[in-house]
Amino acid sequence: MIYNGPSIYNQGGGGAGGGGYHDGGQIVDADFMKVENNAVSSYDNTSRNPINFYFEPADGEILNSIVELTTAVNSTVNVYVLRNGFYYLLGNVGGDTVNAGDEYKVNITGDSYAIEQVSGGGADPEFADVGGKNYKVKKVNGLVWLCENFENENWPRYTKNGVNYYPLDDYLFDGWRIPTKSEIIQLSSFGATALKSTTNWVSGYAGNNSSGLNIKGFGSYNIAANQQANFEYSATFILKDNEDNNTIKSAELYYTSDSISIGGHNTNFAYTMRLVKQYA
Repeated sequence: MIYNGPSIYNQGGGGAGGGGYHDGGQIVDADFMKVENNAVSSYDNTSRNPINFYFEPADGEILNSIVELTTAVNSTVNVYVLRNGFYYLLGNVGGDTVNAGDEYKVNITGDSYAIEQVSGGGADPEFADVGGKNYKVKKVNGLVWLCENFENENWPRYTKNGVNYYPLDDYLFDGWRIPTKSEIIQLSSFGATALKSTTNWVSGYAGNNSSGLNIKGFGSYNIAANQQANFEYSATFILKDNEDNNTIKSAELYYTSDSISIGGHNTNFAYTMRLVKQYA
């Protein structure tokens, strides 16, 4: 259970004691705005869609804050709780979407929302804070997968056309690791169309990303030739045989294939990287 308490948002305005979450104020990663608990905060929205607020409560702490959006909003307002590096969606206001679960209330100038029921317990994480950057994530078979390629400027890498490629190695980062062979092969059960993104594939072979994993055809990187290989024709990732065996290999999703194949240890190439973490 990630939330246990009364209304997350209480009706009210951003007057005295306001936290000052305005444009140009405290904005986290430009997309997520941290709201301090037991405070009144106001926020002027000019262009962001969606608007993402998040709380980072201590264990057992009851969320009880006031947030007022001081301008009319034609976008979705999402509310998250940040726990152990994962962002859990409590609910949202916008469009016709209201989920079932706990309660919150938000005032939006120009619109009127009553207390709504929103999801608050047992939800899967939607984002993760990894090294100070927020990544979209997907829970699959007890693992949390990054839905974007991991980027670490402190690791050896090759950059071409804005894509980072990493030499074969056993990468670990704050509880995250490269996937094993069996873990990455399990993704084949989604099918290639579901795994592949809607862009960055050769014409006629893009996917629909219904899996949410958003795999892009960035190919690999030929180190000696200083050029990308199979760009838009395949997606390649670093993996190892299993958690107890440090044999590092590569995996590939080819544009015409419906399954993920396992390659060897080719030090002449560098690859994109996805990380996984056991979900507790």
